[in-house]
Amino acid sequence: MNRTTEFVLALIGGIFGMLLSLSYVLVGGVGLFSGVEEAQQGGIVITVAGILLLIGSIASMVLSAPSQIRKHHKWSGGVTLATGILGFFVTFILWLIPGVLLIISGALSLRSPKTDGQSDTEV
Repeated sequence: MNRTTEFVLALIGGIFGMLLSLSYVLVGGVGLFSGVEEAQQGGIVITVAGILLLIGSIASMVLSAPSQIRKHHKWSGGVTLATGILGFFVTFILWLIPGVLLIISGALSLRSPKTDGQSDTEV
């Protein structure tokens, strides 16, 4: 079964997610080195959230490779879906584009692969 759709959606969502998470790390780093205690505490939270989103975006892109989806479609779909959903809790509306793309890719990856004998019309 061809898994190109899942790969392309996760790749685009992962790239946008990486750019957004890198900007979070940058903003958090500015807060860390500002010298104000409240800004430093907020900077730590933002930096950690950005690093976690960066790891999730990279994991989604790696696990969405067609060879990985063919071998472990539930694992790949679960990680991609979890990254897409958890990003909304961290970045809220900023995660709209990467989140939607990762959620769609994860949901498509969870589908069972068709065998060669099945056609699209068979249920």
